[in-house]
Amino acid sequence: MGGLPLGRQISTPALFVIIASLGVLAPLAVLLLMRERAQAMLANWKDSLQPSALAMTGAGGALTLGARLASPARTLP
Repeated sequence: MGGLPLGRQISTPALFVIIASLGVLAPLAVLLLMRERAQAMLANWKDSLQPSALAMTGAGGALTLGARLASPARTLP
């Protein structure tokens, strides 16, 4: 797998899963732990993040495509 040591092969995807899971677990934790204030807090998060969601998605796609095209060792399927 790309010549990475076994420790890196295991830790890199595990770190990705942990970071990605925070996006789901944080709102759930707020809902469970702060029941009274959760609705207002989550609505505030939604209002803050929603305007930039399309830009973040586009930037992520552009970075992924750019990295894929710039990599000399890989070819597009």
